[in-house]
Amino acid sequence: MSENNEETTTIGARLKAARTAKGLTIDDLQQITKIQKRYLIAIEDEQFDKLPGDFYVRAFVKQYAETVDLDGNALLEEYRDQLPSVHTETIVENVDEVQPTRVASREQPASPASRVRNYLPTIIVTAIVVLILFFFWFMAVRTHAGSSSSTSADSSSVQVSSSKKQSSSSKASSSA
Repeated sequence: MSENNEETTTIGARLKAARTAKGLTIDDLQQITKIQKRYLIAIEDEQFDKLPGDFYVRAFVKQYAETVDLDGNALLEEYRDQLPSVHTETIVENVDEVQPTRVASREQPASPASRVRNYLPTIIVTAIVVLILFFFWFMAVRTHAGSSSSTSADSSSVQVSSSKKQSSSSKASSSA
């Protein structure tokens, strides 16, 4: 008689019975599974349209079942007709249409304009580095040229002052 009752019960009622038998509240189950409380209540009430998608219905039911010590895969198989099915083939086809794989994008021949666009950031950075190096070289040459002219000016002023000393000493000797 209990086997017949188990067959007629719904997946939501079975999960709820297992939860209460384990002594868990909805809040406890939320803490353990990290599934939002509203989704757990929707599973127990079998309002699967309130869950984010068909994939999540199956994943949440499996996680719920394993948390209350039921076999999740067996439960999904047993209540397969009550649960929404997931169309993985359609999803895979849509992904292939929307976004090509890396291999497919590499196989496409690149036009010369796209090659230039690919290397443009490298070219710009290289040009900036060359300009900075040229600026430093120019400043070094200019500083070196300025220091050598000031050195020659110092030596000429030394010569001038030394010639003044000579002329003043020759005046002193001539006046003596």
